[in-house]
Amino acid sequence: MVGDTIRSVNFRVKEITNSPLGKHIKISGLIYRRDQAIARIECQFLSRNHAVSVDRTFQQMSQRRFTIQLNTAIDVAVLEATEWFIPLENAFVRLVPGSQVEFCLDSMYRFASESTYSSILTTGRAFLKASTGRLVHIANVHFECGASAKDPVIDYLRWHEAPSDE
Repeated sequence: MVGDTIRSVNFRVKEITNSPLGKHIKISGLIYRRDQAIARIECQFLSRNHAVSVDRTFQQMSQRRFTIQLNTAIDVAVLEATEWFIPLENAFVRLVPGSQVEFCLDSMYRFASESTYSSILTTGRAFLKASTGRLVHIANVHFECGASAKDPVIDYLRWHEAPSDE
């Protein structure tokens, strides 16, 4: 509103990558008024004809939501056997055949080259989708690895993703 004073702004660099045109930088931030976030700002810049050493490039991103359908007991066992799916100890619900699980994840990729990562960190939460549509937090996701061509967590979710109603 007119006369409001913004006292707090939080910005961070989300991505520095090289493109054929130069160095690409993404910045994201929140603007606060009276300790409440009121706006998100995302900016992208291109520094033409400049590049950064590949070992200094990275990309931090919030993944789109993934929903997977666990049709069989084998599907449930495979998900529960992954090292990155960490069930909550106090979760009062269990996965069973027919369960739908929704994942909300963030990833940090550091590059070794334009097509490979020097490290990957993917973290977030997994929710059981109840028949009422309510989401119940049942597990956390934590995956960390060194050099890799792909993110195995995201590949698994894409492979098992349930068809969307949208």
